[in-house]
Amino acid sequence: GVAGEVRVHTVDSFQGSEAAVCVCSFVRSNRSARVGFVKDFQRLNVALTRAQHALISVGHALTLEKSDSQDLKLMIQNARQRGVLFSALEIEKELHIMLGNGSVSASNPSPELCTMEFKQ
Repeated sequence: GVAGEVRVHTVDSFQGSEAAVCVCSFVRSNRSARVGFVKDFQRLNVALTRAQHALISVGHALTLEKSDSQDLKLMIQNARQRGVLFSALEIEKELHIMLGNGSVSASNPSPELCTMEFKQ
């Protein structure tokens, strides 16, 4: 089954490996736009280049875009320009439609999630 094929790694432990599909989680979300070690280009490069067919990046777009990392800023700008930047609410609504659970409403808009897909 699929569960037996799922592997979870840190960026450092995944160096030299690859997978058909990778989900990269950018876990930082804060007003001061501190992103931690992901601002290191080598670690970011490893995180973004391990997928053979598709990469899905999930994170707080505003934190990533406002960080002092030019690479992260460009990643968010590129995702926005290509129309592949989605809010959590948009994704939740789509899942409800796909699963037949009706509509979703929210009084507060969700932060943007950076969801990027690269195909070979």
